[in-house]
Amino acid sequence: MTHRNVLIAGAGIAGAGIAGAGIAGAGIAGAGIAGAGIAGPTLAYWLHRHGYLDRVSQVRMPRWPHGRVTVLGDAGYCPSPLSGMDTSLALTGAYILAGELAHHAHHAHHEQVFTRYEELLRPYAERAQDLPPGVPRVAAPRTRAGIRALHLVLRAAARPRVAEVLNRFLVPPADTFALPSYSL
Repeated sequence: MTHRNVLIAGAGIAGAGIAGAGIAGAGIAGAGIAGAGIAGPTLAYWLHRHGYLDRVSQVRMPRWPHGRVTVLGDAGYCPSPLSGMDTSLALTGAYILAGELAHHAHHAHHEQVFTRYEELLRPYAERAQDLPPGVPRVAAPRTRAGIRALHLVLRAAARPRVAEVLNRFLVPPADTFALPSYSL
C-alpha cells in the first residue's frame, strides 16, 4: 500500500487549537517554526491558537480483499479530496459490492465475490486516482507567485464556462463508469 501525503495548514476557529494533528502536532510544528528566524515564534503562536494541520492522503493498495475482508471507499482507493471523486467512488463501490454479494449469495464463496468487485471497480478507481500533473502541490503553493497563480485560477474557475473547460482536463469524469445492473 502506498500513500501520497501533503501537509495542509490553514486558519481554524479561534481557540480551536490544531485539528487533525492534535496537540502533539502543534508542538512539532511549533518547534520547527520557532527556529525559522524572527517570525518563527509569531507563526508558532498563531498556529497553536488559531490554525490546523492536516494531511491529504491518497491510498493505493495492490489488492483490496484479504481473506474474509475487503476494503471499500477511502480505506482502499482514496483518490484524494482534491480530485472530487471520494463520494462517487465510495458509493459506486458500495453499490457494486452489495450487488455482487446479493447476486452470488447462494452459489459463490466470498473470495469470488470480492475478486469480481475488484475487477469491476479497480479500473474506475485507478482513473480517479490519477491526478493531473502538479496536483496536490498546486493546491498548496509555496511562493507569492504560486499563491497569486492559484488565486487567479480559482477566480477564473468560478465562471461557469471556464469551470466547464477546466473540469474536462482536471476532474476525472464520474459518468465514465457504467453501473452493472443487478436483478435481484
